[in-house]
Parts: sequence; C-alpha cells; structure tokens
Amino acid sequence: MPNIDILIFASFLAINLIVGFADIKNIKNIREYAIGKRNFSTGTIVATLIATWIGTSTFLINNSRIYTDGLFYLLPSILGSVVSWLLIAYFLAPRFEHFLGSRSVAEIMGNAYGNKVRGLYLYC
Repeated sequence: MPNIDILIFASFLAINLIVGFADIKNIKNIREYAIGKRNFSTGTIVATLIATWIGTSTFLINNSRIYTDGLFYLLPSILGSVVSWLLIAYFLAPRFEHFLGSRSVAEIMGNAYGNKVRGLYLYC
C-alpha cells in the first residue's frame, strides 16, 4: 500500500507543474511570475493573511487552553488578535507602500540600505 503522504505530495507537485507549464506562455518576466499582475481579489488577500496568521498551534494549543480556561482565555485571545490586526493595518502597513513592487526581503533591504546589505540577506 503506498504511503499517503508521498501520494499527496506527488499529486500537489504534479498539479503545480501542469498549471505552471500551461501558463508559461503568458508570463513575460520573473516579476510577473513572482507577484502577478496585482489583480488579486480582496478575498484572496484576506485568505492568505488569515492562513499565514493562523497556524497549527492555534488549533492545537488554543483549543486546549479554551477547553481548560474557558472565556478567561478566549476573550483576551480574541481581543489581542483584533488589536494587533488594527495596529498593523493603521500603523505598520501604510509604511510598506513603497515596497509593493519588491520581490523579496533582500530586494527591500537593498533598496533601503544599499547593495552590500542586499548581498548579506542573499547569503544569510
């Protein structure tokens, strides 16, 4: 019997390769491949941010803490998440506007601090 993990990984890789090769004629350069044509819907961006924010620990650790501590853990946890999202939205995100065309953290650091720092980020 085949290992289900290998089967899932191989299927995922095959689907990505098929979609990538089918759409390769529409991609003009690496920037378009990396960040697309910036025609992402709000739902796509929200889903990406939530999937990045919520990890396995959220479901495993937080659920057990909510079960043992009840609302004394749930309410501060929700309030903390809401406050942190609002702080990011109103104070941090507007400062990143001039980095929108960047493809990597190394490129952002290179634009801000020079090519030596970009090289440091590439190798570390």
